[in-house]
Amino acid sequence: MLNRQQDIYRHPLMGRLAAAERGVLSAGLRACAGSHALQLGAFEADPPPSLPLLPHWVRLHLGRGDCGGDLSLDAAMPLPFADESLDLIWLKHALDRSAHPAQLLATVIRLLAPGGTLVISGLHPVSGWAAWSRYGLGEGGRLQAPWLLRLALRLSGLPVSGHWRQGSCWPRARGDQRRRNRLGGVYVLVARKERAQILPFVTRLAASRRAEGGTLAAVQASAWHQVPDVAVLNRGMGACKLLPAEVRRDTLGGVPGRALSPLPDA
Repeated sequence: MLNRQQDIYRHPLMGRLAAAERGVLSAGLRACAGSHALQLGAFEADPPPSLPLLPHWVRLHLGRGDCGGDLSLDAAMPLPFADESLDLIWLKHALDRSAHPAQLLATVIRLLAPGGTLVISGLHPVSGWAAWSRYGLGEGGRLQAPWLLRLALRLSGLPVSGHWRQGSCWPRARGDQRRRNRLGGVYVLVARKERAQILPFVTRLAASRRAEGGTLAAVQASAWHQVPDVAVLNRGMGACKLLPAEVRRDTLGGVPGRALSPLPDA
């Protein structure tokens, strides 16, 4: 059992657990691509995973009241990154260590680029590791419930695509920490930020009957007339079915002030 003064994330068992998480995530995130990634964790000496398509990492260590690593920050200060500038963010036991986990989660969601990947891992509150680490999380630290994190991510536009538990059920030196286990001491959530839906531009067409030719021709209508889209074919090519919409002759260059009814099928 740990005492209140001991840092849980300096314990050798937690070091082996951190290395196992890095090995599993390195294989599962090899398809992630981009320019910049962030690993915000609770382990002081923990290199980020090696991904071939994402070479630039920023590693930050969340300690008791400060934040070290590649940058030196105060734990209460906001992260110095632009909005939607990170393609991959890994919160490695950072929510367990943070005194304000909800605020930290909202911040990283804001920093994550559309289509980016967010990974959250931590000790499961319903496991043998929870009782073992009760006194070693530091002031304000608390284990997070993964089912509540899944709900928060889904409501924030980040559906969870992967969720599993790994590691041994109890803290022991000979346990296989890389193996997935339904009762494992570590949970892992993988979510992807949804991209904004962009409606494609569709040219609105109208149908008119030319006086000289007697055929159907497609012409582009003015945008402010809001003419519905119709399918237009030449009479010699077969039938042409028009949508039930009124076509204004003044838009198509006909006689002003008179409207045409939809043309019948050819």
